[in-house]
Amino acid sequence: MNDEFPMTNDVGMTKDEGPDARVIRRSSLRTRTRWTQNIAFWIFRLATYFVLACASYIFLDIAIKGSRTVFTTTAPFVNVAFLTEPPCLVTGFIPGHPVDAAELRAAPLLDDVAMALRTVHEGKALPSRFDAFAIVEAYRVTAARRGARIPASYGELAAGARAIQGALTGPEHVPVACHNDLLTANFLFDGTRTRIVDWEYAGMGDRYFDLGNLSVNNGFADADDEALLAAYWGAPCTERRFASLRLMRIMSDFREAMWGVVQTAISELDFDFAAYAGEHLERVAAGLADPRVPTWLEDARGDQP
Repeated sequence: MNDEFPMTNDVGMTKDEGPDARVIRRSSLRTRTRWTQNIAFWIFRLATYFVLACASYIFLDIAIKGSRTVFTTTAPFVNVAFLTEPPCLVTGFIPGHPVDAAELRAAPLLDDVAMALRTVHEGKALPSRFDAFAIVEAYRVTAARRGARIPASYGELAAGARAIQGALTGPEHVPVACHNDLLTANFLFDGTRTRIVDWEYAGMGDRYFDLGNLSVNNGFADADDEALLAAYWGAPCTERRFASLRLMRIMSDFREAMWGVVQTAISELDFDFAAYAGEHLERVAAGLADPRVPTWLEDARGDQP
């Protein structure tokens, strides 16, 4: 037998070792195994506790924030409208690139956007409604209930809104499917046509709110509005249509302002919503103070479209 490689009858144990040495080695191996098992056990156990703690926090946060929407402080103490509104899920990738406001105000995008809006407005009815005048008041009620400070100018501005509402009547103001949030960022151009995205506020409303919203959010001047209306209707701009659009520009700012007031009470974002609301309220006041408003109100009530 070669002494360089002694015979063994157990792993790590030579033939010359006695029984006690073997027992010690086996005991040591078992101890190391138990330690490894215990360490692995506690790592997985602590990891499980951590996951459960994170999940509990997430679900608790959802429950607390969700209850503010689902439940109300007045009978029937449940937000029925929220729970009965049909769900909406939009999927799919739309190729294209963002455009800027200057592009939207000029041909050929202006014509393309006008036609896109006309297509939307002539489309199928939507299950939800978007009444800018009612929404402004609903925002005021919500803001007051959540403890937000209602602007001192609200009463005066609301009176101006009621005058606008009374002037916008006739077949062109019958509710149609509208987008209602035509910010520059909500347009994509794929090289062939313009796409409108972000339909969160979509609902049945006045088409002139869409047109006014597009105008005021993208810096349209009077001439741009006239070009937009001509492209939209496929006919020269009329005084009544121009007046309707200009008056709805004011309502677009009023809705945005009161949305900002609501956010001062409910939003957790690090953003100055008070200043945002104040800026838009100033724009509403300036719009109502425009010396052309009485003429626009009269033109909007006219017999001819």
